[in-house]
Amino acid sequence: MFIYYLLTITLAALPNANLSIGPLLQSYADDEDLDQIVYVHEKVLQNFDYASFPSLSCCPNNVTKFRVMNLNKQGSNIQRFNLPFYIENLGEEPLSIEWLNITEELSDQDIQVQVNYQKDFQIAQGFNNYLGLNITHLCWKALNNDRYWSIKRVTLQFEGFDPVVFNYQFICGKDYYPVRYLVYLVRFDWSNIILIIFESLMILVLSMFGRIYAFKVVFITKQLKHELPQEKLDKIAQESSPFQGFLLGWSQALFYMSLLIGALFISLYLQEKAEKPIQIIVYILCVICAIHFIDELFCAFRKRVPFFVQTIYYFRYCDIFALIIGVALFAVYLATEQIWILSNLISICILGSLIKLFKITSLKDCLLFFLPIMAMDLFCSIYMAMTIRYEWDSLILRYFNTPLSAQIPYFRYIYKKKCAWVSIFNILFPGQNLIDIRFLPRICAQI
Repeated sequence: MFIYYLLTITLAALPNANLSIGPLLQSYADDEDLDQIVYVHEKVLQNFDYASFPSLSCCPNNVTKFRVMNLNKQGSNIQRFNLPFYIENLGEEPLSIEWLNITEELSDQDIQVQVNYQKDFQIAQGFNNYLGLNITHLCWKALNNDRYWSIKRVTLQFEGFDPVVFNYQFICGKDYYPVRYLVYLVRFDWSNIILIIFESLMILVLSMFGRIYAFKVVFITKQLKHELPQEKLDKIAQESSPFQGFLLGWSQALFYMSLLIGALFISLYLQEKAEKPIQIIVYILCVICAIHFIDELFCAFRKRVPFFVQTIYYFRYCDIFALIIGVALFAVYLATEQIWILSNLISICILGSLIKLFKITSLKDCLLFFLPIMAMDLFCSIYMAMTIRYEWDSLILRYFNTPLSAQIPYFRYIYKKKCAWVSIFNILFPGQNLIDIRFLPRICAQI
């Protein structure tokens, strides 16, 4: 029994070796196409492990990539590019390759590979502890969605050891990006349409319940406080209409635009120094909005369930429940590494809270608020496209993945992109007014 247990442990061990890959041959140098350590100290490095990146998060994965920089448009239909793969034996026992298999990690990808190796070759310790292989990738001259990019899954099995599994990305052309071929609908995906329709319907539904129930605020100026007695002030407070949100116009739009542009340039120039403080501010905003919207839901049923508005130590039960649920929801969102379903749930809470707190009462104010925001989005997209090689929409989800953007995964795999997304602010305030058809005649009369 002891011998069987010892043999099981021996067979389950990982090899004591050093694996490295790259740089890509027959291609000009790229800033990321360098010799990379894949496996060392019996562990695959994170940037070569696709499973180490959260699958349900919309953050693009950061698996190491190798990209062809000089695909010959005048050459043959299929061109070969070799990626060196090196095996170094660091243990005392010789290593012998039992099999080496390279497959596609994702579906709808088709970049064929060829690799030749000797199964009986012994990688021994000492002078002969080194073996170099070439992984040949076949790239088509005419690229399409299935043949321009691939995530490879490499499984290396040594005799007497557990297999070593790692991943890398291979891109067949530096000039082919789906984002640049909108005319041919290469990047078209139904997830964009579904996301926009869903967000519009949510704003339509939430706009029908824009009345504030969680708190009641009546503004009384300092002049009235000095001129009227307290009894009169109490009567005014009871008879006056309660506070039902702030009115938005062009001045608020300019302030909002200046705030976002300032945050953008601060993030670009200070980078990591500004990333954490901005993220904390956004997280605080998300938690507050989630608590407020959940509190509004409880207060909306205050007449049917009077228990919600009963107090304990000056706090209503609905406020306590909203605080617990809101904080717990955001904690689960962070603990699950920003899963997109929970992100959208928090986005709905933010939409509901902001719709109740901010109001646009005319189509004129709606346009005055919408036009500066649209101009800011165009400026930001053009500026980032000209100054940053990485696509700006993927850049947002990689470094600023928050519930301030509604997200849904793409139905097809796209290089450096996992999800379609839209900022909730881009459609919140204009959409809150434009899609509410019930008030259209009254709105047009006010212009």
